[in-house]
Amino acid sequence: MQQEHFTFSSKNYTGYFNVDFSYVEKLVSKDQSVIITDKNLAAHYSHKFLTWRTIIIEPGEKNKQQATADHIIRELIKLKADRDTMIIAIDGGVITDIAAYVASVYMRGIKFALVPTTILAMVDACIGGKNGIDVAFIKIL
Repeated sequence: MQQEHFTFSSKNYTGYFNVDFSYVEKLVSKDQSVIITDKNLAAHYSHKFLTWRTIIIEPGEKNKQQATADHIIRELIKLKADRDTMIIAIDGGVITDIAAYVASVYMRGIKFALVPTTILAMVDACIGGKNGIDVAFIKIL
């Protein structure tokens, strides 16, 4: 495991690299977190998510829209997520983008962690910090 500390916008952050999923439980409580992923990743790794509160959405860029964000927010409410809840986004750019967006608007902002599974998600949504949704099926950069 490699752990890196860095400062961005006067806040301190820690990044963990080459870490097995089981390590996540050492960092955050299952009771105070919600995993967001898509159906493709969930189908392959459902055994890892069994004991976690999980929100699973449809895959693909077409689902990176306000209606999906609204769905996630309704699910967070059903799960009784509060200001102490952490969202953990596990997947590629669509999931990391929409989960970070939801974390920024839910209860005026809650903590989130991004676990990217693609190179593009790593550099664009996670390290690059570019997160959001598409508006009217148009990708706005």
